[in-house]
Amino acid sequence: EIGKTIREASGSSDQQLADDFAQYAERLGTVQQDIDDLEPPDDLAEDQDQLVSAIGEVQGALDDIAEAADKGDAQSARQATLDLIQGSEALKDSQRELAQAVNEL
Repeated sequence: EIGKTIREASGSSDQQLADDFAQYAERLGTVQQDIDDLEPPDDLAEDQDQLVSAIGEVQGALDDIAEAADKGDAQSARQATLDLIQGSEALKDSQRELAQAVNEL
């Protein structure tokens, strides 16, 4: 969904992009809180913390894109999109590490 919005950004108004990315950030924040509220076994606590942190990085990038779009600041939006890509890779890594740790239990 986020990738589609990025690919189709040129056909959307700045306000629509700001609204879309703000909604993505809000939804991801809910997921982050849900994961943070879990009480994993001690063996998984560090992996959970890393996942929650990585989600926060992605959420921050989504918020930054929304803010840049709201201001019509294309340069900041591009930088925030690059941050989103980097954060997404870190998030994928954290997800893989947690899945691996769960499989090793």
